[in-house]
Amino acid sequence: MISETTLHHSHLASTELPLRIGLVQLQSGPIALAYIGKSVPAAPADVQVSVKLNDEGYAVLVAQ
Repeated sequence: MISETTLHHSHLASTELPLRIGLVQLQSGPIALAYIGKSVPAAPADVQVSVKLNDEGYAVLVAQ
């Protein structure tokens, strides 16, 4: 994980707020936006990235 921020308000998010989101650099090189798990320490940090379905059924990246 390169950087992170906390989302406190959203007109679109139906998930529980506040929500940690951040930039993660994938092993193949690209940088992507991902949800950050509660157990992940502050950036910079090494994380495992997986794809999961959110509450609306969309595929999202989750860093843990």
